[in-house]
Amino acid sequence: MPKLISPDSLDSADVEKLVTFFDTQTRDGHYFWPKNKTYCFADNVEFRFSHDVIQRQSKKGGVRYEFISLSKVGGGTEGLVFDVERSLEIQEHDFIFRQKNRVIKSEKKEKLALNGYRLMTLANHLGAKQPVYANGRYYTVMRKAAGRELFDLLQDDLKGVRVLTSWKRILLAQLLLEAMDEQVVKKGIIHRDIKCENTHVYEVEYWLVSMGTDPLSCPFESIALRLLRDNGIIFFNDELYYANKTKKSVTRIAMTDSNRDAYQQLLSKTRASFWLAEDLQLKLIADIGLPLFQIKLLDYSLGGTMSECLPGCFGTPGYIAPEMLDGSDSGKDPGVDVYAMGIILAQLFHAYIMAPAKDTLEAHHNAALVACRLPELFLGLLGPNSADRDIIRSTLAAMLNPCPADRISLKEARQRFAQLGLPVSTPQASASSSSSGSGAGYSAAFFQKESDEKTPDSKQNFPHIQ
Repeated sequence: MPKLISPDSLDSADVEKLVTFFDTQTRDGHYFWPKNKTYCFADNVEFRFSHDVIQRQSKKGGVRYEFISLSKVGGGTEGLVFDVERSLEIQEHDFIFRQKNRVIKSEKKEKLALNGYRLMTLANHLGAKQPVYANGRYYTVMRKAAGRELFDLLQDDLKGVRVLTSWKRILLAQLLLEAMDEQVVKKGIIHRDIKCENTHVYEVEYWLVSMGTDPLSCPFESIALRLLRDNGIIFFNDELYYANKTKKSVTRIAMTDSNRDAYQQLLSKTRASFWLAEDLQLKLIADIGLPLFQIKLLDYSLGGTMSECLPGCFGTPGYIAPEMLDGSDSGKDPGVDVYAMGIILAQLFHAYIMAPAKDTLEAHHNAALVACRLPELFLGLLGPNSADRDIIRSTLAAMLNPCPADRISLKEARQRFAQLGLPVSTPQASASSSSSGSGAGYSAAFFQKESDEKTPDSKQNFPHIQ
């Protein structure tokens, strides 16, 4: 029976034989080794890999061998995404299996793979590695975005599984605009496929810890034992400290004129030992300037730079700007991304967006009508207040203007959303943050185009998201 080579079973005795095997294989042009296929070492001992394995170049020199997960974690019509189980680094007569938070994208089309890598390198937030061509496909390794798809977060919100409070909804909208500015616009990129599925959101949780000794003088290991999450706020001597378990660091949080009220209120919430921050404390943590959401935009394959002519109509129906559908603009203007982000924000604030189009003609018809549906914003929501609603509604109308010449820029959209003040807070609104599903969710009938339709439970059936 062939020997199994896996991240959990490789031993030093096989390392030199494996080096010889890989050298011979790569000289013959092989860079991909499927799992469960039988191979032979130079001494004729048979073996198999437990996972698909691919060789790639390392930025530090040499090569790495990626053991690809057995199950996919995402993908679409053009590619599939898998977790990287382990990364094998062979050093002379020894080896190291590194377990890093990475994924590998597999796709058939060379143009999409190379273009995606080029733009991800320009965006510089996913750590993409040079694609490898093997087995008839292109494989690109990159960092795995923390959190989950924005689509899933909005699903939970709309179904009442985990409803966003008003202040979180506004904060998330502001951070989505910021992420697009930092990861697309300021990099000179036109993404052309901005959508909920290409947006990952990580919601940061904080563990609050009360200490009797100065955290700056304590070994971090002793602090880490108190942190059940990656981040913590430490209360000591009427001051606040920020502990980051990932970076193994503690820093003092300065009290400033802008965060004074939130800082003092958070100090007043101290308890005897330690506890997980709840909605009220999270709001104060956000107000003193610490992150609550981390957002990554993904899949740049269909994009280009602002200096390039981008022929063709690309993107996802329901997010494609009208000018791309009628051929007046092929996506060389950043306004197409502003339109797509407007669709996302409309969903965040509970606007009913029509079903994904079956063809280009229907998609163009729907796109032209989107702004007409904005009066239906905020369905089922207790906040924000009326003044903020007016700002949100007028801003989304300007982002979704079917005439690209009259559509506002992302910079102006950010400026308008920055004007939003504190939303109305009620006992009911506070209760809506519960993950039990008992909050201010609204009827499943909201999803339906006709009263006799069943509540959808898949991406394909949702009328407001494609």
